[in-house]
Order: sequence, then structure tokens, then C-alpha cells
Amino acid sequence: MMPKGTFSKLCYPLLVSALLYHSAGMAATITHETKVGDITLTALSESQSDGKIDKLLNFSDADKAKLAPDGTYKAGLNAFLVQSNGKNVLVDTGFGTNLFDNLASLNVKPENVDTILLTHMHPDHIGGLLKDGKVTFPDSRIYVSQKEYEYWKDNEKVKPILDAYRDQITRFVPEEIGSNKDLLPGIDAWQAYGHTPGHTVYFLHSKNSSLLIIADLTHAVYIQAAVPDVAITYDVDPQMAVKSRKAIFDYVSAHKIPVAGMHVPFPGSGKLLSTGNGSFSFQPD
Repeated sequence: MMPKGTFSKLCYPLLVSALLYHSAGMAATITHETKVGDITLTALSESQSDGKIDKLLNFSDADKAKLAPDGTYKAGLNAFLVQSNGKNVLVDTGFGTNLFDNLASLNVKPENVDTILLTHMHPDHIGGLLKDGKVTFPDSRIYVSQKEYEYWKDNEKVKPILDAYRDQITRFVPEEIGSNKDLLPGIDAWQAYGHTPGHTVYFLHSKNSSLLIIADLTHAVYIQAAVPDVAITYDVDPQMAVKSRKAIFDYVSAHKIPVAGMHVPFPGSGKLLSTGNGSFSFQPD
């Protein structure tokens, strides 16, 4: 694993600049609703664009020619709103670019958001928590995994956010993949470490339906489904990220669980189907 200080000094600025595709001109309100039993899951699109394969690791020339002949891959940036039992739960906040317009289109004000579940603390997932240095969700309880909190708590880019929400933060330990212990009613938190030390995915379940929000388990879903060994330069621990991706892809494909991801192209959700030999096919909604 890359030392914490090295990542903070070198990779963090690169990540911010590399992800500035969020500013590419797109409509202010783009959402997509999915039902999971009695739960309503709405994708909130921050942006959609193409990523460059030079950020991908362990990507062979043969696979490049097959899966990305033009040197790019389809990417997105999404947050998700989970609504159930009269509660509004936001999963990540993106950069905050279109977040508030998207929420307004659903008649949800920032003060109506009860809980924010963080998958991890990269800037494209927590950027919407502050605006002009001020808290944007004054009444929300913020959940973040203990490992993630410990990793980022002294980072100069993240610390102002943690300080601003100091009295609203709940730290927790995610469960093993497949565990059925609720973090919130109808929502389980599972370990998916590697992309960051405390990277967390969220399993939604209601009645006989379920869906897994896979966060940044994949950035280039069509490539990383076909070749799960492909990592990305943003991964803090690429080997662990690959291990988590394989374990979760195996689990959701075996149990026929749909997925939704922060970097899955809009509408941000679909199914992962095993094609044998550790490879998968992604079928978008």
C-alpha cells in the first residue's frame, strides 16, 4: 500500500485535476429512479464523460485493442438518493456540481436529508458537503467507516469538512460481504477495501428485492467487468482493490443482485453477469 503521506501529497492533486470532467457542459437536472422493494433509489448525475485508459493499470495491449480501441472508456459521476419510510438518505455528494439542482427536482431540500452515507472520502464524493466553506447539510448525520476516517482525518483537503461536520459524524466498521446486519433500516454496509483503506459499499434490501451500490469498485465498468484485474491509478492499494472487486462481482453475479456505481455511466446501474473464467459482462439498465 502506498504510504499515506505519499498519496496525500502526490495523488490527491492529480485526482482533483483528473476528475474535473465534471464541469463538462450538461443539463443541471438528470436523475433516474429505480425501485428496490419499498425503497426508491434515484441516481443523481453529476456528469458523464470519457476517461482515458492511461490511468488504468494491468491493462494488456491485447485487451486494450479489444475493449478500448480508441483509448477511452465511458465514465460517469453519480451520487444516489435512497428514500424509504419517509427518510432521505444520500449516498455520497459528488462534487456538488448538479447535486442540489437534482435534489430540488425531487422536491428534496438539503435540510430534508436525514443521513449521508459516504463510500469514501475522495473529493468527487465529498465535495458537495461544503459550499463556500459552509455546511450544506446542516441536519444530516454523516456516516463514514472508521478506517476511512482515520486515513483522511489529517489531510489538509478533507480536514475542513470533517471539522465542519464534527458533531454530525458517526464512524462505523463495515461488515463482511454478504452480512445481513443493518447499518440503517434496509441498508447494510460491506467492506470493499483497496480503492481507499475504508472504501465501503452499501447493500439495499426490501421485501424480495435488493441492489448493491458498489461505489468506486469500478471506474471503467465495461473494461473492469471483462478484466477485473485492471486497476486504476486512483487506487490506494491496487491489489486489494482488485481482490475486493473480484469478490463482490462473484457475489452479485451468483446472487443475481443488480448494482449501481458512482462511476458507472448514466443511469448508473445494471447487472453483472458471469461469462466464465473470472470474467463478467455488464448490462446497463
